[in-house]
Amino acid sequence: LTYAVRYKGVEDLIAALPAVRAAIPAATLRIFGRGNDLPRLQSIAKRHGVLVEGTEFLGFLDDARLAEELRTCRLFALPSKKEGFGLVFLEAMAHGRPCLGARAGGIPEVITPETGVLADYGDIPGLAAACIGALRRDWDESAILARAESFSYSPFKARLASLLA
Repeated sequence: LTYAVRYKGVEDLIAALPAVRAAIPAATLRIFGRGNDLPRLQSIAKRHGVLVEGTEFLGFLDDARLAEELRTCRLFALPSKKEGFGLVFLEAMAHGRPCLGARAGGIPEVITPETGVLADYGDIPGLAAACIGALRRDWDESAILARAESFSYSPFKARLASLLA
């Protein structure tokens, strides 16, 4: 769910996938979005041996298909090193999905221990371990939904009003 550019960390997810699949053989990586980095990412997936089995490049998804992907995934992961705020994580959380992000930019302000996990950007073994831990964990969907809701307009407006009072 991103424009595929190098700093988004998709390459790191591909590199981590063999270790994740060693621990959880049914794990798959479904990459959706568009961008000029997709051919390079497909080449990397092929090099890691996960292009045919384990990685799917879905391209651009319309809103209905995107919502379906978010509803059915076990974990939304985007270990980007330059996410200013992390709206994409809130979108996944609004579907009750836990998130994995990098300890960078605004991501740690959005993802809490109740809603997902953080990994250091560029740390492939750490990313794999974070994925495995998150996929094995039973998440409290109501806590994830509540976190997403806390960023919606009404709660934000109330917090802003209390700050300005």
